[in-house]
Amino acid sequence: MRQMTLFDAAEPLNAPRFKAGDDIYQVVLDVIEHYKVSGVFSTKVDMFGECGVPGETLWRYHLDRADSTIHNVFGEHEMGSRWFSSYGKAMAQVSRNRAAIEAAKSVIRAGAIRPTEHVAFTAARPGNKELLSQAARIGSCGVFEQQPYCYPFIKVFSSAKEADRFYGSLAMELEAKGGTPAQFTPCDMYKVSDSLWSSYEYAERHGDWSFLHEPENQLTKQEPTAVIGTAVTTTKSRHREHER
Repeated sequence: MRQMTLFDAAEPLNAPRFKAGDDIYQVVLDVIEHYKVSGVFSTKVDMFGECGVPGETLWRYHLDRADSTIHNVFGEHEMGSRWFSSYGKAMAQVSRNRAAIEAAKSVIRAGAIRPTEHVAFTAARPGNKELLSQAARIGSCGVFEQQPYCYPFIKVFSSAKEADRFYGSLAMELEAKGGTPAQFTPCDMYKVSDSLWSSYEYAERHGDWSFLHEPENQLTKQEPTAVIGTAVTTTKSRHREHER
């Protein structure tokens, strides 16, 4: 077999698998994000077959999210783990992930978040969209916090007194910023640590989800983390990557 040279790699040996307008689905924890291909590019040839067939071009794609202005990029060699061209296959992965996440008690569904007191406000932003900010006391030690342009969090404090103090300060802060009073609107919250929960986007990057890659028969159910009822040690330092 002739050894490959730089001249052999000058022209692609394979055409891109997807084209502009094709549907691509990303699975993030147990949520599907729907994208459309907007562009194709490549900066690398898989010379030694590290990701696929030796000598073939590794195509990558610019993506536009169907329900927002968010953009993303993925490569063909990433298909089948979290990227899918089939909605059915993406849903099958979501079902597997959801079963594991719920068995590990690593999600609090929105319907289970019942505040004892709360404040919520909306404010107009460019594009005729409303920006929501809100705070709520949850159970004995939890506080739900959502600042403008930031991810939502549930922070778990070491005592009810500490949670009350934080919630009182947060509620006054949000009220001072102004806005139109609104309905408190929680979302599914995923475990980042014993003292912090957040939306799926933030939690996926900062939490430990290694159990999602374990064989299904090795997953074990855990006791529910007591976000609502029992105090745990609070992480005092703020997470820097809190903004969207």
